[in-house]
Amino acid sequence: MADRKKPMQLEEETQRFFYALGWAISRWSKVEDLLAFLFAFLTSGNAHSHAAKAAYYAAINFNVKLEMTQCASVWALDSQFKDEWKTLHNRIGRKSKRRNILVHYVAVRTEPVPSDGCHIHLTPSLGDVNALAEYTSSPPTLNFKEIEEVGDVFEALAAELGRFCIKVGALQPVQPRESL
Repeated sequence: MADRKKPMQLEEETQRFFYALGWAISRWSKVEDLLAFLFAFLTSGNAHSHAAKAAYYAAINFNVKLEMTQCASVWALDSQFKDEWKTLHNRIGRKSKRRNILVHYVAVRTEPVPSDGCHIHLTPSLGDVNALAEYTSSPPTLNFKEIEEVGDVFEALAAELGRFCIKVGALQPVQPRESL
């Protein structure tokens, strides 16, 4: 008789789900923070400018922050970096849609879904008719495994944005510490 994988208990799945959700959201925060350094650098020449960062964080909506940075890049970014920034800017904009799912969808508990065996999923709020109207079939749902993957994508995006900030001179590379 084949050894079947034991289904995950609801308590363990709940812990993994909310851990993955918190971790993914914190990975997105790295993207927003690095974008703040880039914006400050582009607008003031100093990535640590309190005035520039205050202006950046005064914008509540992330799309506004991204557009502010894009507009500043037109005037302040060396031409040799503009194509790379355009690609990165577009990627950040696309990934922000996944961030919106994480923070605006609701966690629901159901009987295990046959396709993934999970009890807990993120799904659009039933009251958000705009989110529901976007889909001709059923709206997407995310289980903890998929949320972990989104967090990994955000981590990679933050690393790419960090490398770009170093390349354009907004940030200095962090030197590894010597072991004792």
